Amino acid sequence: MNDYFRSKRALKCIMSGKVISLAELRSPLPLSNKGSGFAVLPLLAGTYFERFMPATVQIVSPTDGVVTATEAGCITLRTGDGVLITVSIGTDTELLCTTGTKIRGSEPICAVPRQQLLQNGMYGAVSVMFCDSSVITELHVISGIRKAGYRTAFYRILPPK
Repeated sequence: MNDYFRSKRALKCIMSGKVISLAELRSPLPLSNKGSGFAVLPLLAGTYFERFMPATVQIVSPTDGVVTATEAGCITLRTGDGVLITVSIGTDTELLCTTGTKIRGSEPICAVPRQQLLQNGMYGAVSVMFCDSSVITELHVISGIRKAGYRTAFYRILPPK
């Protein structure tokens, strides 16, 4: 029974907002390209109170790992167990890390101006996706309103051969 809980890994919320599954995300991407993961919508986006959002939104790392790639609007991390995770912002960002940097979970990885984030084509959503979903056996996403850095999803990988 103890091995069951040890083999689970946690992902943290990348920014304060509403956590949804990728299937619920209305974006220009077709569903087949979305993979497995979750997205976070800014809490006040699309409301009268949107102007009270911070001028710059910080995106934090969902897990401990090493930054393997930083492309336009996309950061890829490799976790300690070899799983590649992509954080997709959908717009150009001010990176706070470089390729090869070791990152701890909940450390800031980039900053995005509020107006730029809300115009990213995905209603301001920032997504976390597994690059190779075939190694993931289970994924449990805790939907609802979460703060940045709080546990949001749990996953389990295939045991090593």
